[in-house]
Parts: sequence; C-alpha cells; structure tokens
Amino acid sequence: MTHVTKETAVMLKEKGYNLTCRHYYHVKQDSPQPNNSCLNDYNTDPLLSDVYISAPNIYEATEWLRAKGVHVYAIADTINLQDIGWNAFIQPITKNKKGGSLCEGGWRIKFPTHDQALEDGIVNALKHYVK
Repeated sequence: MTHVTKETAVMLKEKGYNLTCRHYYHVKQDSPQPNNSCLNDYNTDPLLSDVYISAPNIYEATEWLRAKGVHVYAIADTINLQDIGWNAFIQPITKNKKGGSLCEGGWRIKFPTHDQALEDGIVNALKHYVK
C-alpha cells in the first residue's frame, strides 16, 4: 500500500493529523521512504513528536479527511482510450438549511496512476479546504 510522501505527512501533521501509524518518517533525516514503526505512540510524546512524523497510507489519509468533511477520490479518465489516466476530485461536504449534505468544489487533473491522483487530491484538500 502506498504511503503519503514526507511533504504530505508534514502537511497532515500541521493540519492536526496525530494518529499513530505503523510507518513513520524521521523529521530531521532526508528519508524518502517511511520506516516501519516499533514505537508505541510518538505523536503524544513531546520529545518524540519533533523527531518522528506519522506516515499514513493514502487511504488512511483520505479517511481522516472524510472525518473532517472533505471527500477525496480518483476516477479513471477513459474518454480518450489512447491516453487513459486518473483524475483527482475533492468535494467538501457542507450542510444545507434543511439538514442535508451538499457536495461543492472539485479538482480535476490527470495523473498516470490512481495513487498519484489521490496524493495530489490529499495535498490540495489540505491546502484549500482543511483549516
């Protein structure tokens, strides 16, 4: 399963993601791949939270965003069968006056893989919709 990049993990932490994951990044090391966690809860330990950062997989990150009211998903773009790709979509969910949900927004850029589309959707959701 694909984990978010270190840059996305930093953005998630800045926006309040504090769930301990099985994988983590060393904040002060230049490590492009996450390490396997043998730590208990480095997010709540002030000494360790400056050294380690959670490296959720992209599905854990999208689930966390859904709990924040933002849906991120990818759909295959098959209009041109010669150039199949994936489009990322972001839909913040808001409540209307009658109590129902409304989908707003959107983001559409073609990517070669499903995971790359989701990663970009996560980044843009964090930048534009999560406070």
